[in-house]
Amino acid sequence: MEMGIRIDSCDEWNTDYEQSPYEKYPLSNACGQYGRSYEDEQCASNEPFHCSVDKTMSVTAVDSNTESNIPPFTCRARAFDGGREIFPGYFDSVDQVVIESAYANTLGRTDIAGCCYWGRGVMLTKGTCTLGKLDTYLGQGAAERGGIYVYPDINFCTNPEAICNHPRSNELRWVLGLLEWTDRVQSYVDSTSGFTYANQLKEFTNNGMQGTEFIESVNNIVMSNCHDALCADMWPISEETSQSNENRIEHFRQIAFEVLNLPHTYHPTISPTTSPPTLSPTFSQRPTFLTSKPTQKMKIVALPPSSANHWKSLVGVALSAQVVLIMALFI
Repeated sequence: MEMGIRIDSCDEWNTDYEQSPYEKYPLSNACGQYGRSYEDEQCASNEPFHCSVDKTMSVTAVDSNTESNIPPFTCRARAFDGGREIFPGYFDSVDQVVIESAYANTLGRTDIAGCCYWGRGVMLTKGTCTLGKLDTYLGQGAAERGGIYVYPDINFCTNPEAICNHPRSNELRWVLGLLEWTDRVQSYVDSTSGFTYANQLKEFTNNGMQGTEFIESVNNIVMSNCHDALCADMWPISEETSQSNENRIEHFRQIAFEVLNLPHTYHPTISPTTSPPTLSPTFSQRPTFLTSKPTQKMKIVALPPSSANHWKSLVGVALSAQVVLIMALFI
């Protein structure tokens, strides 16, 4: 709701600009926006699956911000004319034209060589690591290794835009988003504080899915790669990201309690608080049976689980909460 679907785009848009005195959008933002460098965000040393950066690759995004007429992201090799470099420049928001000059993005990039790893899919997944894992697990890389694969005709490292322009694009956008979720969010562990996504999810459901602390932490993991502001490798937070935080929290609560109608969960009491059932019905008249479906909206009723089924019930709710988180954060 707050990422790919909100802007109705498979490709990341160019949104990072300098106001001096009008908006200038560096075309080198394809390399990374808001202080990030997508090609340098590689996998951990024990997971060498990231794509090798190809400085000669030429790719143009399918989608761009049509409301502002800013050109789509593009990557290509450095170009020269008579020994003089031709820079991609910036988009002039006043005259609505591209000015070719050595105009840098926030990290000082003036070229777009090897800058083909901008965000794509429902979570606008960025960087060489997740795209490399997508190819290793499900793409041409998996086919070459003789493993189980789904897209043997796609090399996601040499053709990352296939996520947005392939005939199976609608499927690929979700596959990439789910891959990032399971790989980076669901398995998140902070060794310093001991915070883990799995344990916090259990605690959240055990406490009746009350409060917003857990939801905020997951939102931080999604957007900044850290559950709080103490991580050394935390991604910079953009102004647009900060404005979306409250929306994500509200979306979670709407989906959980209004759309899915999930009950709040609580620990069961030691002994039942209700009276035991009678041995025979207390009504004197025989019950009638419905001959057609009821017209009123059905509601989920939370019954207090028995002690024997308590943990089984909590596991079910925990899984439900995780589904809600996925839906709320990037559906």
